Amino acid sequence: MRQACEASGDPRRCVHIADREADNYAIISAAVELDTNFLIRIRHDRSVGDDDFTISDVMEVAAVRGVHKLHVKDRDGNDDVAKLEVRACSVRTNPPKRKRKCFEPLPVTIIYAEERGPIAVCGWRHWQRDWESCGV
Repeated sequence: MRQACEASGDPRRCVHIADREADNYAIISAAVELDTNFLIRIRHDRSVGDDDFTISDVMEVAAVRGVHKLHVKDRDGNDDVAKLEVRACSVRTNPPKRKRKCFEPLPVTIIYAEERGPIAVCGWRHWQRDWESCGV
């Protein structure tokens, strides 16, 4: 990530995209420190704010920002449409308790997409929550 930011000359022009393996507080903290953009599919339901809530709690009540239709194909090649309800919310997420001496809470925007209505033939249901450093 640091090399890409240095090579670009402007870290804010970069967008780093990663899967669940990158849901590591040190990686996220480094991205915020570099002032770069990132999108990481999360695997940890971290605490936010004063530790009273988790990301899941916040996203349950977050406003719906839009509904998007995705044209998909099933395993047999038949067309279908998945309707995704997208929610987003900016929060301060807390580091894991065992790492709080090393890391500060981080400002991030969480994006959550969930399929609504009849489930598309391809069988997707929950589209994972993501970290994102950019505003929505």
